[in-house]
Amino acid sequence: MTRILLPLLAAVALTAATAPRPWTAVATPVASGSYLIGNPKARVKLVEYVSYTCPHCAHFTQESDATLGAMVRSGSTSVELRNQVHDGIDLAAATLARCSGAAAFPRVHAAFSRSRSNGSILPATGRRPIRRGSPAGRNSLSSPRSPKVPG
Repeated sequence: MTRILLPLLAAVALTAATAPRPWTAVATPVASGSYLIGNPKARVKLVEYVSYTCPHCAHFTQESDATLGAMVRSGSTSVELRNQVHDGIDLAAATLARCSGAAAFPRVHAAFSRSRSNGSILPATGRRPIRRGSPAGRNSLSSPRSPKVPG
């Protein structure tokens, strides 16, 4: 009985030890203050500057998600995500994502990334953005010390 059980236990232990790790769910804090998603010892290291309110970043995420996700999942590639803050909403989203901690960061980042397909992490409000030449835009872009923005 021991002759059969011992090899069987060894095979189960070996299989469990070599099971692929879900690298897309692994985040490691790095010295720059950002998070690295994936295998920290991956041969390919990508640094992505991301804004949660940028429509171009949203487009890049949609286009590259399948390919980049497969590369990270395999353990061959890791992605360091650095925030490129464009406005107050972006700052709030970046702060929420980073302060969620290493265990939750991949899920929070993915949720913000999925929700910005329209270029914004907020639901559509029906309000139009302030344009540079509009009266509101001139007032918001100028101060007593700076000249008025030509409109």
